Formats: sequence, C-alpha cells, structure tokens
Amino acid sequence: MLSIEDFYIIGSNDNTLDEIPEIDPYFNDGEFLLFIRLGKPDLGYKLTYYLGNKQSTQDATPIYRLDCDDDDRYCYDGDYFALSCYYLPDMTGQCGSNRFNLSNTIFALPFSGYIIAEVCHRVQNQCVTHTQRVVFR
Repeated sequence: MLSIEDFYIIGSNDNTLDEIPEIDPYFNDGEFLLFIRLGKPDLGYKLTYYLGNKQSTQDATPIYRLDCDDDDRYCYDGDYFALSCYYLPDMTGQCGSNRFNLSNTIFALPFSGYIIAEVCHRVQNQCVTHTQRVVFR
C-alpha cells in the first residue's frame, strides 16, 4: 500500500525533539537529515523531496528524487530511508548525490519554509505527501 508511515527531519540545531527543525548554514555546513519510512506499493514508487514556501508541491523546488520499481530490492520497503543534506552559506546545497541551488527559490536568509516528501505510485499515478516546516537561520 502506498503510504508515508513516518517522516521527520533532524536539523543542525542538533535537537531531535524540536517541533520545527532549525538548519543553520554556518553550523556544520547546515547539515540536516531526512528520515522517511514508506509503505511500498507492489509495483514501485517515485520518492521526491521538495523545498517550498507553502505546504504543497506547487511552486516548490525538487531537491532529491528516487525511482524504485518492483525489481529493485534497495527501495527500503518498511525500513527508514535516511538522506543527508547540506545547506551551505553561499545559497547552494547538496542532498544525497544530487545538487540543488536555493538561489533559484524566493527565499533569503533567514526564512522558514517547508520540506515536502511526496511518494507516487509508478503505475497508478496516485500520490501522497507529508510536510515538515523548517527554519533556516
């Protein structure tokens, strides 16, 4: 079944208990960790993380994408999929092996925004999302 069972972010404030993670670009390269546990559909899924200024993927910037199919045993069915990202002082960032540029967004430091996890069924075109507000310092 297609679902996001759990999704949370650990910000560079090093406090996993905060309701709103803070990401400081001048502390430890602004590292933040994304943890997600998916209920994987039989025919695979596409996982995309977005950065945006509202709780929807509309006008949001994709920062990471992962495609999985039913033959790929590395899609973390039922396990946490962890991804390490960095937000750098020069407005660029790195998320996993993909780079993204925050200067293409409307944000300026400091700001608060949302990281949105979207998982879509590869065949049925059905999607579910989960959002987490973050504060960039």
